[in-house]
Amino acid sequence: MPWYSFWIVLGAMFFVIGFAVLGVQKSGRISVAEAPDVLLAAFVAYAFGAGLATLLAFRRLRRIARMAEELAGVQWQVTFADTGILWKCDIIETFTSWRAIKSIEAWREGVLIWVVQRRAFVIPSRIFADSAARQAFVTAVQTEIERAHGMPS
Repeated sequence: MPWYSFWIVLGAMFFVIGFAVLGVQKSGRISVAEAPDVLLAAFVAYAFGAGLATLLAFRRLRRIARMAEELAGVQWQVTFADTGILWKCDIIETFTSWRAIKSIEAWREGVLIWVVQRRAFVIPSRIFADSAARQAFVTAVQTEIERAHGMPS
């Protein structure tokens, strides 16, 4: 999803709220005189909720960025096994089964291994001897993902 989708949805919701209040007013549940007050209350409540959600999202992103800075100089050991991938360093060890891995994506800077809950592990391109080695790695991981999900190769 593009980064600006969040803001488009936030903006579009003001129109949805406006039409909802108009619908309630047209159905006779509120009078024409009450509609502006109800609309204002709905907009204020929505703006407060959207602002709080945005604040919490930015706080989480900042926390993730701080963690990434802490882990930037850490050397990782990655082990590929029949059951999944083990990622470990001096301070963290995590295992991901092949069933939890959704896809693999290669681009110029590296390889992304996408896991459930929109997480991704990054393997930088510099560790591969050349683009053919990177492509062979991507193909091997893709084969394991398909095998784990019961898809034909």
